[in-house]
Amino acid sequence: MLNPAGRPDLPRWIERQPLADVPLLPGFHPLLARLLANRGFRTVEEARNFLSPKLTQLGDPDQIPGCSAAAQLLVAAVKAGRPVVIYGDYDVDGVTASAVLFHMLKLAGAQVATYVPDRFAEGYGLNAEALLAIHAAGAPLIVSVDCGITAIEPVAAAKAAGAALIITDHHTPAADGALPAADAVVHPGLPGSTADARLCGVGVAYKLAWAFAKAWCGSERLPDVWSHLLVDLLAFVALGTIADVGEMLGENRVLVSYGLRRLSAAPAGVPHLEGLRALVAATRLENKQIDDVKVGFTLAPQINAVGRMGHAGEAVELFTTARGERTRELAEVLAACNEERKAVQRRIEGEAERQVLENGWNAPEHRAIVVAAPAFAGGNTEEGWHAGVVGIVASKLVEKFHRPAVVGCINADGSVKFSARSVSGVNLHGALGDCGDLLTFGGHAMAAGGTIKAGSLEAFRAALSRRVALDLQAEDLCGKLNYDLEASTRDCTVEVFTQIAQLAPFGVGNPTPRLRVRGTVREVRPLGQGGKHLSVHLEAEGVWLAVKAWNAAQALAGAVPGTSLDMIGKAVVNDFNGRVSAEVHWEGGVAG
Repeated sequence: MLNPAGRPDLPRWIERQPLADVPLLPGFHPLLARLLANRGFRTVEEARNFLSPKLTQLGDPDQIPGCSAAAQLLVAAVKAGRPVVIYGDYDVDGVTASAVLFHMLKLAGAQVATYVPDRFAEGYGLNAEALLAIHAAGAPLIVSVDCGITAIEPVAAAKAAGAALIITDHHTPAADGALPAADAVVHPGLPGSTADARLCGVGVAYKLAWAFAKAWCGSERLPDVWSHLLVDLLAFVALGTIADVGEMLGENRVLVSYGLRRLSAAPAGVPHLEGLRALVAATRLENKQIDDVKVGFTLAPQINAVGRMGHAGEAVELFTTARGERTRELAEVLAACNEERKAVQRRIEGEAERQVLENGWNAPEHRAIVVAAPAFAGGNTEEGWHAGVVGIVASKLVEKFHRPAVVGCINADGSVKFSARSVSGVNLHGALGDCGDLLTFGGHAMAAGGTIKAGSLEAFRAALSRRVALDLQAEDLCGKLNYDLEASTRDCTVEVFTQIAQLAPFGVGNPTPRLRVRGTVREVRPLGQGGKHLSVHLEAEGVWLAVKAWNAAQALAGAVPGTSLDMIGKAVVNDFNGRVSAEVHWEGGVAG
């Protein structure tokens, strides 16, 4: 449907359609019962388990193929005093996965070090040169985290040199099903797995750390020092899973729920959490309740930025070996990298958008956007496109033009290193795979990266657009504002909104509930400096409701007392100076 004003320039409002065979469950407020039904819960037990996640809901690590074998390899290496090197990816998922496995091995007294490839010199994943160098430096066992499932040739080269390898990953394996010939491959999505395949890289690393603890201690029931460490490490799991946009269902939901609690209350004096506490303090989140939004928009960008603008090894150091003043220094490095990233991103975003508009690639016949420019070659960050930020720029283009976007850096040899993001309904990994031999790539349904072969940019642009057109219709090329259901002002109470908050943490598969609310505007006040924000009091059926509208003064210019307002927003329980109230935070709507 169009929005209530009937304006095609505004996002299309789409109500989540109730599942026909799912009844409203008894024992819940009708509003929460409808939200649970919309999410497919068929029994009261299912719903209560979802609303109250418990660590006992986690599956045994042995359900993941290769996990038990990998744990035994690690135990043997540590007992023999053989060094172990953890080889991780440079994003938040990889950084936190490295930290999880590092701390668990350290507790056993392992000689353990970490390695993170340089994003620009080495690129994503395992490379043979690095593996051979690590092995030659004296590490007989290398463990990958969040990468390696398609590294057939690098693993073969390292094995030929005598290295032992454990691969842990969650990305999509090769299309032909081939796996690297490692000593153990740990992946929750492999054939025969009974594990939750939605785990991110850090979730897989956590399961291996758990399996190692059990194998090392020789018992399912772990001594306190080991079980306490497993609980502490959930803070890293929450960070990595949220940052990697993992589905917030199943085991991810359990891991993140407990991890956010640990992140919000990381105890002082615990060495393995010292770097994490420094990052929380540097981002001014100390003594605050940290939720999925604060992780996604505050903490995760800090960690990602150092991998984009510098070297992610500094983030790994912060979370593993740094102590005291060094943690504060590294937290400042991450913050500085994030500021630089934002400036570079704004420039490239503007240039990419101009390419789209000047070439007419926003027209309906172009179902996918592919833009590229010469790569940043070092020196002046005002020149060239920086490979570290093109993934974020791709996400911004998707938001603006509502179709998959590929943003690339043209190398000196004419090849194009790219990052890509997709929209709901388009499996990006599958679409790229159908573009033939024009590129090499890896990733999953919503995000991917790779290299377009020299001289193939135009052919790839046309091929991808044709392929995406099979899944994305012209009428889909618009903004969409999804909402769950319509609520009366009488439903908008602290009690009801507190119950809705039990659905958190939110993310893919469990989106933040959005309510549609209508009423008459009774009072409007500006909020903050500059007049960009509004506080609106809405009235219907004799009940008043507080609406906060951030950055919406222009959009709600017609909201004056006596006019009507039809809006979509999030249910929020506001606790300010001990006064608790129910609010709806505006996300879209029309007034007048």
